[in-house]
Amino acid sequence: MKRIHIMLNVSSLSKAKKFYSALIGIAPTKEKDDYLQWKINNPSLNLSIKSNATEAFGVNHLGIEASSDEELQSLYLQAKNANVAMEEEGLTTCCYAKSQKS
Repeated sequence: MKRIHIMLNVSSLSKAKKFYSALIGIAPTKEKDDYLQWKINNPSLNLSIKSNATEAFGVNHLGIEASSDEELQSLYLQAKNANVAMEEEGLTTCCYAKSQKS
């Protein structure tokens, strides 16, 4: 299953938690001291936010989450064919999740 991933930098994690929980209608599915995540099935979205005063507020990064290596390779080829600028990251940790990144 493909899922859009959006990571936002916020100035107040508590205010963002209250806002996005009310907007989405559910509590975060993952919580850390500096990080919150909502995995939503409809629409298929992984919304993550983090509080980090050293980074600009707003969009940190965008991505597409894949549920298998085959799906990841298919997404990679689609992006490559569309001339999307990409960084090869390999096995790495993103948003507290260690996984293969293309």
